[in-house]
Amino acid sequence: MMKRLLHIVLPIIGISALIFPTYIILLSQGYPTMHDDQHIARMYALVEAMAHGQWYGRWVQHLVFGLGYPLFNFYPPLTYYISLPFYLLTQEFISSIKLMMLAGLITGAYGTYLFAKEISNKWVGIVAAILYGFFPYRAVLTFVRGAFADFWAVSLSPFVYWAILRLSKKVSLGNCILLGICVGLVILSHQIQVVPMALFGIPIVGYCLFTTTPKKRFVFLQALVLSGVIGLGTSAFFTLPLFLEKSSTLVDVLNTSNLYDFHLHFVLPSQLWYSPWGYGGSVAGSGDGMSFQIGKLFIGGFLLAIGASLFVVIKKRKTISLWLPLISLLSIFVLIMTTSYSQIIWETLPFLYYVQFPWRLMGFANIFIPVSIALASRVILDQVKLGRIIKNQYVGVSVVVGISLLFGYKYGHLFRPQEMRNIDDEYMTSENKIKWEVSKSSFEFAPNGISLSKTPPYGNLFPPIREKDIPIPAVFPSADVRATVISRIPNHQYYHITNTGLPTRVRLGTFNFPGWQAKVNDKLVTIYSDNPLQLIEVVIPSGESKIELFFTDTLIRVIGNTVSLATWTLIGMYFLSQQRSLGRGGKQFK
Repeated sequence: MMKRLLHIVLPIIGISALIFPTYIILLSQGYPTMHDDQHIARMYALVEAMAHGQWYGRWVQHLVFGLGYPLFNFYPPLTYYISLPFYLLTQEFISSIKLMMLAGLITGAYGTYLFAKEISNKWVGIVAAILYGFFPYRAVLTFVRGAFADFWAVSLSPFVYWAILRLSKKVSLGNCILLGICVGLVILSHQIQVVPMALFGIPIVGYCLFTTTPKKRFVFLQALVLSGVIGLGTSAFFTLPLFLEKSSTLVDVLNTSNLYDFHLHFVLPSQLWYSPWGYGGSVAGSGDGMSFQIGKLFIGGFLLAIGASLFVVIKKRKTISLWLPLISLLSIFVLIMTTSYSQIIWETLPFLYYVQFPWRLMGFANIFIPVSIALASRVILDQVKLGRIIKNQYVGVSVVVGISLLFGYKYGHLFRPQEMRNIDDEYMTSENKIKWEVSKSSFEFAPNGISLSKTPPYGNLFPPIREKDIPIPAVFPSADVRATVISRIPNHQYYHITNTGLPTRVRLGTFNFPGWQAKVNDKLVTIYSDNPLQLIEVVIPSGESKIELFFTDTLIRVIGNTVSLATWTLIGMYFLSQQRSLGRGGKQFK
């Protein structure tokens, strides 16, 4: 057991040291600037929801102008659940997000190590991990965009490809579960990135089928299907509501607006060679404020990989794996998919529309280009009779340290934010910060049907709320109604109401959404929301009344929760049985 643990831990420590320049800034004081500056608010909302008994915070209270938000009913939660142990350790939201970023930078490199190692050997894996770690788009994703859903999906995708290779070599229930868990984690990282992950995984699966015997192909395909079912099962608590309740939100209205039209966000081929480093956004043409360059060293290495791929194909030597030309072709395909040369593919496959930005696929170039370069290095060294020398531990360590120093010197400085702000949790979780600054940039899961109008300068759709309206009252006042807030937590609200007039509707400062139920004086009542903001309204009688509002799981959510709980329980039972088998001298799954 200890030997196996060291087999996992030592490469992680080594890779962490080799890519140290990519995360050193995260060990300093301050909080980095980034495009998506909502992570602290989301983390705060999750912690608050969990503190009030929601193990999974489907409804959070303070976001979207304080009107509430079904955030984790639709937004992938893994980033914040990874941050949660760091918050429990430090009791600081800023520190938890920075440590999550650090963990992701190392995780992605380690996953690439496993993927390349499974194809070739550990030295190829280490080289691939270093190159993955220093890839320029990795810096864009982390310190410019701050898009941690994408960040974690790209960090975990190499584990999926690694698990596919393991399964192709040995079909077993353990390897099926391993692949299923990896797929489930990518789904929980970012459901959008599952589409390109699967698309680019097809050639990998195809090659595995091509290189196995006809008898084993059907068994492998069955195992893949089982792994897919396991992956969907582990994430059903998220995916079922995501797809079946999404129509209740604004997400399709906003995502299909001109701002997210993929035609505007293709990368120009020249930008892959050079585009200036910056911290701005994406626009049509070459005026993007952020860089999409691959990097000169990476381009040089990739050209060598293409040359080595041609050598492998032309020589047709059975002793040389065809993985190199396959991964090289896959890298080229990914790059083409980021440019307008792939427009016909984007227009033909409607599900790609939800990827929104073709340059998002640079995250997969971040995987395949480093792996192709690392594989090419082995082919070249073997051909010049230096392969055996590199296998010497001292020589191998010297080579990978040299590669780390070279790429760290060339690209390490990119792994910096525009600014490390001297701010604290109190500022980042203040009422105005969460209820206005964060809310005005993200309200896509607000109820479908709320009033929206175009705002200058870009014509973005926005609800009829202004900063002066914050804070929006928990109960809207009227001449005859006085309200006292007894309790207001994310999924449960109590109010004492005095109505000196006739029976009337009372409007509460909470969006209506499937799952909300209301009681007036302990009796279930109808919820109305026929107002511009789709806010909850209930009818109250004259005199004293008590309003109770509570958020419940719909049937879809109950089914999703049950499927996931059953899946994870069965997985736990399997691994428990494996541990018992080991205790009796049995063999561990491979």
